[in-house]
Amino acid sequence: MKKVFLLLIGLLLFPIQAVYAADISYFDVKLSSDTAKTGQALDLTITAMDKDNNVIPDYTWTILVFSETDPKAKLPSDLVEWSYDFQESDEGSVKFENAVVFNSTWKHDLQVFDLWDDTDSVAGIVEIQISETEEVQESKDITITSPESLSTLTSSDISVAWKTVSNHKVIVTANEREFETISNTDGIYEVSVNDQEDGSLTLQSRVVNADEETIWRSNIVEVQVSANAPTIISTQAIPDSWETGYSFRVELISEPGLEKVEVILNDSITTLSETGIGKYEATFTAPDTEWQYAISVMVQNSLWVKTEMRNATTITVTEKEEVPLESAQEPQETTETPVENTETQETKTPPNLDISWLKLTKLKTKSILEWDPVSDADYYNIFIKENNELLFVEKVEEERYTVYITGDEIQYSDFVIRAVKEKYENNKDLEWDLSEAIKVQTGPEKYIFMFLLALIWSIAIFGRKFILRK
Repeated sequence: MKKVFLLLIGLLLFPIQAVYAADISYFDVKLSSDTAKTGQALDLTITAMDKDNNVIPDYTWTILVFSETDPKAKLPSDLVEWSYDFQESDEGSVKFENAVVFNSTWKHDLQVFDLWDDTDSVAGIVEIQISETEEVQESKDITITSPESLSTLTSSDISVAWKTVSNHKVIVTANEREFETISNTDGIYEVSVNDQEDGSLTLQSRVVNADEETIWRSNIVEVQVSANAPTIISTQAIPDSWETGYSFRVELISEPGLEKVEVILNDSITTLSETGIGKYEATFTAPDTEWQYAISVMVQNSLWVKTEMRNATTITVTEKEEVPLESAQEPQETTETPVENTETQETKTPPNLDISWLKLTKLKTKSILEWDPVSDADYYNIFIKENNELLFVEKVEEERYTVYITGDEIQYSDFVIRAVKEKYENNKDLEWDLSEAIKVQTGPEKYIFMFLLALIWSIAIFGRKFILRK
């Protein structure tokens, strides 16, 4: 009966389509879990299938989505009067994240029908068991991830991110304004606080249940907002893990020409020098004690406006292994070693550390370098190739590296990657051959455009004068 009612609404709202996708057989309907609590948000995926259980990538018709058992269930906001029009970009499958919420305990259903199928044979259904939300333990606090407390933010549009329990409604309070969102399946949630005026900003978030009751709150975070403050793009220790007594460097990417750039490490303040456009560096000696040390930074522009970032990055320091003096000086007694039968020794298969399929994605403010996973690699070393020399940049564990575009002029650098197997032989890391070099943009292109524009304008003026003289 509800299908007929919804069909009538659909006929009023949508023009009748002349051609029907004859190969559609049913819809594969999936929720992100087969059990959930009241008020918990769920992902919904709907896929158009043919009779051979294959996805139909060109399905572009209208579907109806509803729950027979819970008419008050929250459905995807993309639906218009319970209906959704498949787009070509969906390629036969659409996913609505954190889009379905059931508010009562029961074994509920979610049904999907093709709007233009009068036989009701093209359908899909999924069932889920909903139970009462359990009382939250005090130990399940919300963990803040961004921004850092007491930091300075340089934009009026601020991104606030915390980690909490998955698929729950979260309300973020920014001074007196409130912003709502739903945490994803990993418990991560992010809210954009827009048009924030300069000054002090107090942030706090709270998680609510289906009855809008607060079940726990986060800690309070105090930050400063200043539109004139310099922006800190990135800070990294190179390498980020080192032995006591050895040297490492800290690299900070920000605006060019800053008056002061300082790093605080182990209660000591060090000034960084600008070694490139917007790039500031300094060399440090690793502390004598094993520990993971936080590195905080402060930058100041010509207007004496400061931006501070606590715990911008870390450096892990381990004890340096030293050879005992006795074993190094005492002569070793010579003993006859029996010759081993090499035929019975097992040959150690070398690891696969070849890097292939380098892919570069260019965005407005950064370039993303990606490559295929290397099965035997524990991490990757990133280098810049300049004048036939390799300059170490950073150690990464994932198969991607982000290069931020900074400075006032266009600039390109050749990046190469080397896969590394940790403690392969004699407790030493095995480094493999370098990948092919790939040219990555590290400076903006706007000046080329301005130069070309100026050149065209000059030619036009010169040509006009030349014609007038003729």
